[in-house]
Amino acid sequence: MTFNEFKTMFLDMTAVTVPYGSEYLYYQGFLRAIIGFDLIKQGENFYHVVGDQEEGNTLFCSHLDTAGSKSSQAVIHSQHNSIISTKNDVLLGADNKAGVLALMYMIYNNVTGTYYFFAGEERGGIGSAQFSNKYDSLIQNYDRAIAFDRRSKGSIITHQMMGRCCSTRFAESLAKQFGNGGVKMSDDPTGTFTDTANFTKQISECTNISIGFDAEHTPNEHINIDYAYAVARAATQVDWEGLPADRDPTSYLDDDLDHYYSDPPYFSRSSGAFSKDGTEYYPPSNSNHTKPMKVPPAPPFVVGKRDLDLNSNLSSGDFLSKEEAIQLQNEEDQRLEEEELREFDELLNPSGGESPPNIL
Repeated sequence: MTFNEFKTMFLDMTAVTVPYGSEYLYYQGFLRAIIGFDLIKQGENFYHVVGDQEEGNTLFCSHLDTAGSKSSQAVIHSQHNSIISTKNDVLLGADNKAGVLALMYMIYNNVTGTYYFFAGEERGGIGSAQFSNKYDSLIQNYDRAIAFDRRSKGSIITHQMMGRCCSTRFAESLAKQFGNGGVKMSDDPTGTFTDTANFTKQISECTNISIGFDAEHTPNEHINIDYAYAVARAATQVDWEGLPADRDPTSYLDDDLDHYYSDPPYFSRSSGAFSKDGTEYYPPSNSNHTKPMKVPPAPPFVVGKRDLDLNSNLSSGDFLSKEEAIQLQNEEDQRLEEEELREFDELLNPSGGESPPNIL
């Protein structure tokens, strides 16, 4: 795949925003038509295996949904040298179409591994959480889980959601191999959340790698497409199966962690909760930390794997449990689902008998 082909695919993939719940409408044909490989649908997710699944112990993943998107919107691209952004007040969607494209490039180049394209990451990792909960014994066969969903350049994330997600030796070994491929990387403990965080209790080494977008979740989102291509190319040269697997996935919280690595706040699937104003985190009972931790206050944050508006009718000092958060958001999801699918269909099939744009 040449650079021009890579760039054209990115522009095609970001022609419209893709809200959670409509991924399958857009991608069931798109990925198959563009990539030309056997893509298997599993629940709300898609996956593909390169090589022998019993020999390949690496899980690669990216997510298909666009942040903050309740209905699909057309994207008008703006290009200046290596930077791609939008002309209209719409998210570009490089988070995480750049990661999707990196996985496509690796598949093209026959890099051994299992490739997952998850739904609902921007709603708190819905698709990856479903996979984690339903296929626990399968997931534990993997030694590493790799996402390309980190902003900017040079990061190999070592901490997500209050804990260490990969070992220092793994991050340093991976950084060295990326360096050999011409891309400078280093370990970075300031991660927030991506789908690989949902596997930290099952898989030894879980990380998130910079893919070149910035200002994600805002209309100012943009990507350095040259950098994204360089990362994808370097990823094909990494000996993924030869990387160390040192971290113990049964020990979720990092002993040397004395503050909260996250902006905005998130919390672990293993339990724990936030105060209503988001300024304190209450660790789970099995944590090494016994006192509430101070965290930066923030607007809506993820609780129980769902986005939740904190301006609720809770009394001062109360906080929501995982189950309560899921129940509230499921009710909201159900209300929005029909509207989202209808608006997405209207976007791809405009009124007046016009044909939808050719995305191939």
